[in-house]
Amino acid sequence: MKKFLLIFLVTMLASAGSLKSQNYYPFPTDLANWNQYYWWNGAPTGQWGVNYQYIMEGDTVLGGKSYNKLYYKATDSPSASVFIGGLREDSLRQIYFFPDSSLQETGSPGTLTDYTTEHLLYTFNNLHAGDTLQIHQGVALIKVIAIDSVMIGTSYRKRYEIQNSNLLFYPEYWIEGIGSTKDLLSPFLYEFEWNLFTLCFSDTATYYINSPTGADSCHWDMTGLNEYNDEKIKIIAFPNPFRDFINIEVEDQTSSAAEVTICDMTGRTMLFTILQPNETIDLRNLSAGAYLLKIRSDQQTGTSILIKE
Repeated sequence: MKKFLLIFLVTMLASAGSLKSQNYYPFPTDLANWNQYYWWNGAPTGQWGVNYQYIMEGDTVLGGKSYNKLYYKATDSPSASVFIGGLREDSLRQIYFFPDSSLQETGSPGTLTDYTTEHLLYTFNNLHAGDTLQIHQGVALIKVIAIDSVMIGTSYRKRYEIQNSNLLFYPEYWIEGIGSTKDLLSPFLYEFEWNLFTLCFSDTATYYINSPTGADSCHWDMTGLNEYNDEKIKIIAFPNPFRDFINIEVEDQTSSAAEVTICDMTGRTMLFTILQPNETIDLRNLSAGAYLLKIRSDQQTGTSILIKE
């Protein structure tokens, strides 16, 4: 009898623990803010960061479906917020993002190229550790590594540890009703010499902090770091997207040649060459996808994104 009671109590306690995260928390459908931070760390210019926000406010119809409007705002800039697309969640706990072409103007390191339809951004539908998610296929490989719960306010929410082949700095977590601890749009972004943070999230009922040190802050300042050096060279790459060949020019180039490095989204170098003025580069050996172009010329550097069709 004692053995039976012990087994019964253990079973009840385990069941009670599992109930902590049993309720599903959907994405917001009203006012919500995701405060983000972009931290760039690369020689020789040191480190610098940018605070920015995603703001959900209002609704719209895109392609015959209803979406919540999503805006981008550079937090420390006087410029107005920019409409970048719509978010919606379906009955299967899947969140879709319909991007607006203005997303390209935000400067985010993104890999989306189709602005005419919606894209699956997250799924919280019956996930298990080891699952490979059908999100941004062919560009990113996204897997569920582990599942646990996190206390937010007075309730537990499921939290999924994610491995994204385009995000180099771990860990990344997806939280029900909030999204990624990297960036709201992290499935469509990549990291190279920079790190992405969701500093905090808030809506009409929730407040969540995720700053680099755990401090209660929705705005981050990398004190003591080098100031941003805006002495960057301007790169002109065309056509982009490209198929086999691409032309790369450096605006106001004074030296006869420039160092060109092309990396994939994991940071692996796919090509290193010395670029002569007005030279066409053969990239037929590259697979379709997004690549990072880095150029060094006259002791200055510049970066751009190349898309191979």
